Amino acid sequence: MNAFNRVLAVLFALLLITAAAGTLLVSAEVLAPSWFAVDCPLYLLSEQISALTGGERITTQAVAGVVLLAGILLLVLELRSLRPRAQTFEITQSEHGRISVEPAGICRLMERVASALTGVVACRADVKERDGAISGHCVLSTTSDSAVKGVATEAQALISRAVADQIGIEFADLEIRIRITNESSPEPKRTVE
Repeated sequence: MNAFNRVLAVLFALLLITAAAGTLLVSAEVLAPSWFAVDCPLYLLSEQISALTGGERITTQAVAGVVLLAGILLLVLELRSLRPRAQTFEITQSEHGRISVEPAGICRLMERVASALTGVVACRADVKERDGAISGHCVLSTTSDSAVKGVATEAQALISRAVADQIGIEFADLEIRIRITNESSPEPKRTVE
């Protein structure tokens, strides 16, 4: 549904809610009908609902309650559909549909590949889309006795290759940041090839 139709649906829901609430308040004698001008839309809708039910107070309130609930439901459904969708990166599209991957999946792959490197104690990854290109950011925590430049270069090459081979996405930019810790790796890790 386009934005114009959504706005119309929200306005219609608000109109239903207002008319039903006004009818309930008038039929419960909380508001006096004399408070409204004869050409007031709220008064006219209240009169229409009252005439529809034959003027019986309990029936008018029941119908107004159902209309109120319908208006609230419509409003909630329309506002709920306005939530932004989770960002995904499209891998391919065919006549059968499209295939996309969520950023969290790419981050897990990046973290798994980087964590397998010798000297890497922990890893945190993030991916973003900027101007149609995908950029990656990876923070590696390494031990103080590891070769920082070698670990960063190897992580960058392995992560780029793994994401390209397994997911089919090429990074426009992959930034590797190294955080040196005093922790030592509990057991030696193999270098991922």
